[in-house]
Amino acid sequence: LRLGGMTCSEGMHRREALSFLVPTTLATASSFASLAAAAETDDAAAATSTTASGLRFEDFKVGTGAPPRRGQRVTIDYVLQTTGARYGSKIYSTKDQNEPFSFVLGDDADVIAGLQEAVATMRPGGLRRVFVPQSLGYTTPDKRPVPPTFAEYQRWKNIYANPNRPYQPDLVFDVKLFKFTQR
Repeated sequence: LRLGGMTCSEGMHRREALSFLVPTTLATASSFASLAAAAETDDAAAATSTTASGLRFEDFKVGTGAPPRRGQRVTIDYVLQTTGARYGSKIYSTKDQNEPFSFVLGDDADVIAGLQEAVATMRPGGLRRVFVPQSLGYTTPDKRPVPPTFAEYQRWKNIYANPNRPYQPDLVFDVKLFKFTQR
């Protein structure tokens, strides 16, 4: 069986098979037009990498300069999506609100581990799609980023932070790193 240009084996669980569709489905949902354009023009840059923790990411544009260091304040735009939404995957976009998200890299008590790990290896100007497994997502209720507007917060809460779900879906972030500075 072929899905989205990838081969799925028989006996594969439904969630695994659907994960093959996520990269192609989410490309159309992204608010970063340049991310989709980069994905179409440069297949080599869109290779998926997986870290030891299980975080998966695809770099669509690498950026220039050195990556940020622990303790530096980073500023990013992101589109928060999920693999568990019935009626579309996009939950929130900082770009739509014109409010970039800023946080201190390495502040594990504040920001989800998956986003910290993904941004730590990015370079300024880089564009990356990040697939965050449950173990690196919202492990406690006080983790950020959480959509600040009511409608998006309710959508996030119903899809991702719902204790009645039999499983927590993976998160998908399209991230653009703008800059980083000392605290």
